[in-house]
Amino acid sequence: MKENYVNADRPFGLACCMGQGPKYPPISEYMMPQEAEVNLAKSAAPANISSRATIKLLTTSGYQVTHNGDNGFVCMVMRGWAAPTYTPAQFRDLVIDTKVYAPICFNPQASQSVMPYYELRSTLAMEARRRTRLPKVFRLLM
Repeated sequence: MKENYVNADRPFGLACCMGQGPKYPPISEYMMPQEAEVNLAKSAAPANISSRATIKLLTTSGYQVTHNGDNGFVCMVMRGWAAPTYTPAQFRDLVIDTKVYAPICFNPQASQSVMPYYELRSTLAMEARRRTRLPKVFRLLM
């Protein structure tokens, strides 16, 4: 009979994370042509806002400003990995889907408070796709 217990060498049940996970596509498959991404990002707000907004595009090193705006709004296209961590099981494959695009414009307040969170999530997701091992922060907890 198999016993269920937490390995003292791997607290918090993180041993489960060492198994075979989903196969992530290469980062290049998440990229869009620059003009298409700019147009999609601008579609997230009315023209009178998006035409004066800062536009950020996803690059292999994270989001980069391609147009500096003057109204405090920031428009960008998020990918599937920006989905909430409480995504229902039947939708979790969308997190690695290379064709999931979500245009969004952050108002001036959200550009300072919410957008950095999504940029961090994107950076971490892209880093996880580059590695075959768990990120260092998780290895330290094991």
